[in-house]
Amino acid sequence: MYLGHVVKYPGFKETEEELYLDPDTLTTHCVIVGMTGSGKTGLATVLLEEALIHGVPVAVIDPKGDAVNIALRLRTPEEYLKWIEAEEAVRSGMLPEEYAREVFEKHEESLRKYNLIDRREKLFEESEVIVVTPGSTAGIPLSLLSELTPPDTLNWKEHEEVLLNKIKVTASALLELAGRPSDPLKSYEHVLISSIVEYCWRRKEPLDYSKLLSYIIDPPLDRIGALEVDAFMPVSERKKLARDLNRVLASPGFRTWFTGVPLDFNKLFWSPEGKPRAVVFYLAHLEPSERMFAVTLILEALYSWMFTRPGSSKLRYLLYFDEVYGYLPPYPRNPPSKTPLLMLLKQARAFGLGLVLATQNPVDLDYKTLTNAGLWIIGRLQTENDKRRVLEGLKLASSGGFDEKELSTIISLLGRRIFLLYDAKKNRNILFKTRWAISYLRGPLTLNEISRLGLKPRLKVRRPLLKPSKTTLIHTFPEDLEVYYLPPKFPLREFKPVYYPALYIEAKIEVVRKRPPVDYSKTVKYLCEACENPVLEESKAYGLTLSDLKREELKTDRDPRFSFAELSPKFFKKSFIKSLQQLVKNHVAENNILVVYTALGGKYVSEVNESLESFRRRVGSILWKEIELKIASVKEYYLKQLRSIESKIAYEQEVLKRLEKELSTIKREKAVDTLITTMYLLAGKKRKKRGKQDFKKTIRQLERKIALSKARLSKLETERKILYSELETRIKKLQKEYELKLSQIKEYRIKPRKKEITIEKLCIIWIPIACDNENKPILNLYNGKYML
Repeated sequence: MYLGHVVKYPGFKETEEELYLDPDTLTTHCVIVGMTGSGKTGLATVLLEEALIHGVPVAVIDPKGDAVNIALRLRTPEEYLKWIEAEEAVRSGMLPEEYAREVFEKHEESLRKYNLIDRREKLFEESEVIVVTPGSTAGIPLSLLSELTPPDTLNWKEHEEVLLNKIKVTASALLELAGRPSDPLKSYEHVLISSIVEYCWRRKEPLDYSKLLSYIIDPPLDRIGALEVDAFMPVSERKKLARDLNRVLASPGFRTWFTGVPLDFNKLFWSPEGKPRAVVFYLAHLEPSERMFAVTLILEALYSWMFTRPGSSKLRYLLYFDEVYGYLPPYPRNPPSKTPLLMLLKQARAFGLGLVLATQNPVDLDYKTLTNAGLWIIGRLQTENDKRRVLEGLKLASSGGFDEKELSTIISLLGRRIFLLYDAKKNRNILFKTRWAISYLRGPLTLNEISRLGLKPRLKVRRPLLKPSKTTLIHTFPEDLEVYYLPPKFPLREFKPVYYPALYIEAKIEVVRKRPPVDYSKTVKYLCEACENPVLEESKAYGLTLSDLKREELKTDRDPRFSFAELSPKFFKKSFIKSLQQLVKNHVAENNILVVYTALGGKYVSEVNESLESFRRRVGSILWKEIELKIASVKEYYLKQLRSIESKIAYEQEVLKRLEKELSTIKREKAVDTLITTMYLLAGKKRKKRGKQDFKKTIRQLERKIALSKARLSKLETERKILYSELETRIKKLQKEYELKLSQIKEYRIKPRKKEITIEKLCIIWIPIACDNENKPILNLYNGKYML
């Protein structure tokens, strides 16, 4: 693994010697420590890139949104233009296009410096990056709450310890999410939930969250330990626990946690073509309790999956945790994430799974648990206390011969992108400067920016399945729910005709605000499979998309040849339809945030959802015209004074020239006079008396006049310089005023109120589907699309 160039100590001078790390060293696990700005994110990105280049898939836990930069695989200035920050371009005094090209050229030059062009091609061509976003559809949604079943590949006879650990971790994560005590040894709630899950798993009884909540109220167990269930935890407390868990699981924000790709690392780690992937679990958008829940279940799933893989001493997989602060704290704190992390640190090496844990807060790490880490990479630290804690950790991990004084001195002098690589097992250290990251290090990405990445490969999405039924529909739908049928346009042939239910919704948004002034109207449409937890983001159902659907073809009469697929009975209840309408309004409000920008205290207002770059250009154009007028006025004022001074300087130069000429003439006359007098004396003759001119006096007077003239000229030139300087200063001040005004752009994110959202159409559309003999959907008979 090519990490960078060796740095000589003392002097900290970068050499041309390349530093390579054996990938298998990472099976002993690695800890990266460095303050903000030390280059830690760049180093981690280099490690991830090298792992992918060597064919090693990577799981990335990204709580802050930094590590997702591994997904920014850019090749052209046009691609950089989409990701540069417009503010940086303004601060650099360049147009965004110019700034993007400069960043591109600098990146390319750095890649050439470190001989990375061929390495980039290998990375881009032979690996993939996917971004998984639990609780959101901005990236690939992750199904964390769909079921409570043990992995098919684990059994109680061989993997009892692993299954019990999975139960313990899942119970802790659930309770942490609900704000309940989650300590396995002290929490009654934890013991109850763990006992129920174990009871069901051992009997191979299907278990989901709905059944779990009902079992909490009325457990299938008679006793827990030596006590009867009611004595262990009264019914009233169990009901309160069930309500607390249901409050979280039933909230609209958690609906997306039930759908998405399953947490199956066999499918996540490799593409269908066999390419290794970097699977980035982006968690920056989550609340702390949600983040802890997601991290715990991800770690536990990786731990359980690990036992289905063969043992290996080679690096086969890599887990990178971008900021482990708060997830592995020292004793006595014991968050749910700590248990699976400890288990991985102790046992992952035997399966070829390496862990890389990074933090900028070294004080809050449990260093006793990190004695399993054989590799430490240390960057610049913020305080002496940070350095002391890191040295304590190194001392604990060291195999002997630890030179604390030397390492302390080196750590104190580390600069940006310079790291100390310490092999605790061999007690060796080396200084190096990281190579340039192939990926573009843009900085933290927001959830909206994640959706712009467009990294959504085809993965099987877990969602509720509808089974065809041979019965007809005998229920009556509520008044608020319309029912339509699409006509079959293709022949049935030997297939079975079945109507499958889809949910079609039209909602109108009408937002009016005074500050900032907004008058906005939009109609949004949704199409999804009709189930109790509809996934509105899908915009398709059973091969039918919104673009395929023609409203004029909706019929109120059905084809009698068709039977109906099963539809949840809840759709026949008025209360459910009302809750569905509220769900739609919540979804529309959450996913149709209006972005408006204002400048100069509201003097200029953008169009709704106009891009910041477009608004900035538009306002900048108006402001620049104003500034240009001011600059022209200032120039006119100063040029008038400068012309006057230039005229005086020209006059004074003429005066000086005349006086110097006159002085030169007088001096020549004096010289001639002196020569004639001398010649008379040498000849012994007496010169006739004549009117004698006082040359000395005349010369002194002329020299005095010349000095005065030069002084006046110097003064005038100084005044001219001052005026030019003042003019330049005034112009720069006006230009800064322009930049300041342009930077005073305020963003308003307006979430539509529920009263501003009207559900104009809510209906069930029965889609004609051709099914095979096993009742599997084969062909959409409306648009002719196959569903294999």
